[in-house]
Amino acid sequence: MYVGQARSLRRRFVNYLVTEKRRQKRPKIYRMLNLYDNFVWFCYTPVAASKLDVYENALMEVYIPPKNSDNRLPASTARLK
Repeated sequence: MYVGQARSLRRRFVNYLVTEKRRQKRPKIYRMLNLYDNFVWFCYTPVAASKLDVYENALMEVYIPPKNSDNRLPASTARLK
């Protein structure tokens, strides 16, 4: 649902779980966590700082996370008639 980087995983995790902060600063994440409350997992892996952007971009291309605000994929959608 969402791919991102964090310097402190503990701080990022707490920020996502504090209701007021989620609603004000990250409304998409707030809605996602409330909608899928019992089905959300936080997954992580340590990555060298020099490779963060490379891995983040690769994960975004593979998973196409709907909650990333900056969807960098060269794709578009259209309504079918």
